[in-house]
Amino acid sequence: MIKLGPHAKLVPLIKQVIIASLLITNTLAGSIDRNAFLETLTPTEKAWLDERTHLTVSFAPDWPPFSFSDGNDPFVGIDRDFISELEALLDKQIVPVKVATWVEAYDLGVHNQVDFITGMAVTPERKAHFIFSDPYLSFPVAIITREDRPFLLSISSLDGLRFALPGSYITTEYFIRDHPNHIAVITRDSIQAMRMVSTGKADATLANLVAASTIIRQEGLTNLRVSGISDYHFNLCFGVPKERKILASILNKALVQIQPEKENRILANWIHLDFSNLILWSKVRPVLIALFFLILSILTVILIWNRKLLMEVTMRKRLENQLLASAQKKEDFLARVAHDLSGPLSTAKLYLETKQTEHDPDEAEFLHGSLDQMSYLVERLKNLREVEDDHVVVKKQLVSIKALFSKLVKLSAPAARKKQIDVIFDIRPNDLEILSDRHLLYEILENLLSNALKFSHPKTIIELRASQEGRYVKIEVADQGLGIPENEHRYIFKRFAKLSNQPTGGENSTGIGLTIVKELTEHLAGKIYFSSKTGVGSTFTIKLPLD
Repeated sequence: MIKLGPHAKLVPLIKQVIIASLLITNTLAGSIDRNAFLETLTPTEKAWLDERTHLTVSFAPDWPPFSFSDGNDPFVGIDRDFISELEALLDKQIVPVKVATWVEAYDLGVHNQVDFITGMAVTPERKAHFIFSDPYLSFPVAIITREDRPFLLSISSLDGLRFALPGSYITTEYFIRDHPNHIAVITRDSIQAMRMVSTGKADATLANLVAASTIIRQEGLTNLRVSGISDYHFNLCFGVPKERKILASILNKALVQIQPEKENRILANWIHLDFSNLILWSKVRPVLIALFFLILSILTVILIWNRKLLMEVTMRKRLENQLLASAQKKEDFLARVAHDLSGPLSTAKLYLETKQTEHDPDEAEFLHGSLDQMSYLVERLKNLREVEDDHVVVKKQLVSIKALFSKLVKLSAPAARKKQIDVIFDIRPNDLEILSDRHLLYEILENLLSNALKFSHPKTIIELRASQEGRYVKIEVADQGLGIPENEHRYIFKRFAKLSNQPTGGENSTGIGLTIVKELTEHLAGKIYFSSKTGVGSTFTIKLPLD
């Protein structure tokens, strides 16, 4: 039996609803009563029938279970059984005209070489050649794919894929008209189309549910399934050449005489369903159809929601990739800047050292200070990259806090003198030492002191304080500068953060110094925090293990 996607529990219900709908919507009614049938015919219609010893019919030769050859008989199937009922009513033999393809069968009707054709759907083009009977069967058209395809809701879900479709079939004509963006591969018949899908030569095909079920079973195409229901509905009629239009009226009157029970037996012969369960369908059909559409609606909501989530996930992944690419570009840029600046700075400093006796001492000191400041910037760029890459190596040694503070005060003297700022320090005890990385600790304090100098008013004091608290050393850098607005406190350690305050002497600020301080402090197993009040100043405190 045909597979209906991954929703296995819905298969019995869906199958029952479709088949019941198929049976109940058929237009056939009444009972087989030849006398009653003859009473409905006009004298002209009776005369037309009396003039003929037999009628001829053409059909699609490879369209199970409607019309096909079983090896012994060239015409068997649902259509053949309906023809047998018509033979009994008309009291005429209806002779099948054997053809190789549906196109040949259709051409016989166009050229008025048969009395009528079975299994036709009405189209404007066909109306130019045929008069159609009322439908004798009606059912939906399904989208057939391989099992590796997802459950679908419409043909548009397969936009851009290859559809294998039998030539001259009404669904093929509709498909080409309604979906010009899809690729249509024309096949000889439905069997060839479904084989192409099964073997991967096409992505999907369209077929009515009854025909699809039979072909899959007979051809052993077990990797196919119904992935969705199209918007098309297939009504099967008898097509009568316009030259024989009186026959269309006769066939309609004959169809009315066929009992629904007889029709059910014909369908049961070929669809292999248990129709005993359908005895009370006139009462339960509305309930089941409502249930079917309720379930379908729920599935639709789930599928739409899942598709929306998939789109969001895809968008987030795209943004994440863009952010990663941007971050990589930034890191590469910082690495190039640090590398390209290191060489020229070293050369300039060496040149200045060899020529400093030829220059004014104050000018030499100013140039040294400028070069040192630029060197610090390069080192900060290098350190930022190391911290982000987690390549910082901690090399512990015994560090004298007094010696460290003295070096900081000496190297910051040019910048401090320029703004007439006094940098003082207080250490308790005076010989306080810490087991830590000398280089990293210096970088931390140099950044804090540099910031304090930049954001302090002229003629103020910056104080470096250190004290021992149990097994920790607390170091503070306190200024009397601008202070940090309270609403900006949360951004203070953000990378490349630019706050509202500007350096008081027009100095440059990269926005990365405090980022380095925080991350290097954490590499030393320490903590950093600060207090600040606008117009009063700021105090940055780091707390490090003593050993």
